[in-house]
Amino acid sequence: MSGGDPHDRPSGRALASILIALLAAAAFQVFYLRLVEPPQGAYAIDSMRFLPGPAAGPARVPMSAGEQRSLPDDWLRTAPDVSEGWYVAELPDAAWQARAWGIYLPVVHMNTEIFLNDRLIARSRQFDARRDRGDPYARETNRPVYVPVPGYLDGSRVRRLRIHVESQQPGSGLLGPVYIGPDAVLSAAYGKRLAARVTTVQVVSAGMLTIAILMSVLWYLRREDSVYGWFALLVYAWALHNVFFLGLDTPLSDRFEDWVAVVALGWFVVLMAFTTHRYLGLHPVRLEHGILALAVSWSLVLAAPAWLGLSEVAAHRVWSTFALVLGGYSIARIALAYRYRQDLRNPFVLPAGLAVLLLGTHDWLLVMGLWPREDGLLMHFCAPFTLIVFASMLLERFSGVLREAESLSRELEQRVAEKHRILEDNFSKLRRMENRQILAEERERFMKEMHDGVGGHLISMLSMIRGGESDLDK
Repeated sequence: MSGGDPHDRPSGRALASILIALLAAAAFQVFYLRLVEPPQGAYAIDSMRFLPGPAAGPARVPMSAGEQRSLPDDWLRTAPDVSEGWYVAELPDAAWQARAWGIYLPVVHMNTEIFLNDRLIARSRQFDARRDRGDPYARETNRPVYVPVPGYLDGSRVRRLRIHVESQQPGSGLLGPVYIGPDAVLSAAYGKRLAARVTTVQVVSAGMLTIAILMSVLWYLRREDSVYGWFALLVYAWALHNVFFLGLDTPLSDRFEDWVAVVALGWFVVLMAFTTHRYLGLHPVRLEHGILALAVSWSLVLAAPAWLGLSEVAAHRVWSTFALVLGGYSIARIALAYRYRQDLRNPFVLPAGLAVLLLGTHDWLLVMGLWPREDGLLMHFCAPFTLIVFASMLLERFSGVLREAESLSRELEQRVAEKHRILEDNFSKLRRMENRQILAEERERFMKEMHDGVGGHLISMLSMIRGGESDLDK
């Protein structure tokens, strides 16, 4: 083994895996973290006064009302019973630096109305939208808001900023820092964050569906190996979660969409465990039956947690903990098999599993309330890297089966050709033997005929001689 490929050695594979993990972390930094950075060259409002409850209009909300709140302000911690309120701030001269300017809210988890000098300049969504959501962690409603300020508002005279907010459930509101600055700067920051939080997930989901369809085709072509079907179901479940996670406008109720988004992500982890078992050739029947029983029962609980006296958030936290433990189990299974399975000696395997584990742990901490909610859920960002790695392993498995089948086919063809050659040789020998036998029979017949003919002539001659002697005697 000392003279083999260094990638086949444990130290070489470990070094390659570390380098790939560092490259993946650098890619995440470049393609995501840099896109969601705060805008440079804009005035940041990191604290505002907050007055809970409704009001007849912005003029009825005094600038000195309420209490000072630091931004981001997460109502799950600071106002668990509040569903509506007003944020107000006096704007200094430093807020206005350009003729074309705007207001940027990178983190807002509520319906908003933005007022400048008591004049409404923007709404983020209609207040008559459905308001039957109960789980603020289920889907991505934390989208940025950018408002270009109308030209008729002279920045030198704008002093009062009021933001009317309304959450869909008490305590689910979230507002991050507010930025005021040049339109070119803030619109670019808004576009980058929207691309990172929304557009990227849409592109990732489309790619996931492509991989799922490919795996479905492979399963159809090789149904005796069920790992392709399980992996396809895994990817379909993850893609289904992403579709509803983005908060698409569908005729379904918000609670049902929340339920599908949460349940689909948990079932993705369940299917990951089943796929791991099939790939490694394991058949823990009792364990899988237990996993199925827990997954089905808690999926039903998530549909109506009030039956058990639980809130949607509490039920989601139990489900997320179950998913984290089960996902850790699957990754541990792969890690244990990594040292002795030749097909797992891929330096991308451990970084891919580590990406799922790290981002999954981040999302679990966020759902448990142990991580700031303004960062948003992140696990879907590891999908391209992770799914491509494991899909390539399954493609290699499928191509290995094809290579084996081709090798067996060539070997069979060689055996058939060899048997054909042997049969031809035997047939030639048989023909030669038959020819020799025919020749011998003909020779024997000829000799017999000749012998019979000569004998007949001799007998005739003998008879004639005897007849002649008899005549002489007479």
